[in-house]
Amino acid sequence: MDLDELPKIVDALCLLPRIGWVSRGIMNPETVGRHSLLAALIAAQLAKSLGLDVGRAALLALIHDVAEYRLGDVVRDVREIDMSYWRSMEQGIARDLGLGEEFEEYSMGDSKEAKVAAISDKLATFLRACIYARENASIIPLIKRYAEMIKPMLGSLGGEAALEIEGVIRKCLLNYSIHMD
Repeated sequence: MDLDELPKIVDALCLLPRIGWVSRGIMNPETVGRHSLLAALIAAQLAKSLGLDVGRAALLALIHDVAEYRLGDVVRDVREIDMSYWRSMEQGIARDLGLGEEFEEYSMGDSKEAKVAAISDKLATFLRACIYARENASIIPLIKRYAEMIKPMLGSLGGEAALEIEGVIRKCLLNYSIHMD
């Protein structure tokens, strides 16, 4: 991959709105680039508190959606029709960028850093949903869904990091009087 291609990739990701927010009527929705940066910063903070490789966790979170610069942000329902097809497309694009090994690590989720990156991806969406719910109440069910997705993932973290995330989730749920079953 040529370094002079990176600005085009970054620009594409920073201009590409996340389709989930668009479909929910959010004005000025978060872009894929903003989401990836937030996920990377969360991953760095979590990895540091867990004594993991901060750079690796942040990199995995940063690149988890990198293929979207070419594929676009496709709704989950469409991707789930043939997830193996989408994963192979994403893997090919990551490989073209020289990030195939890292993307594979993230996708497989076997390393602790990959687990942190996956949690960070979900937590970044959760935190953004908590912000967007102020302007659009239709986001509230999404908050609950992401809280339900994140909670089982916390077992792989343990300790203070898991407690901190639980506190963040609890605070948002209380703000919107959301009760978990």
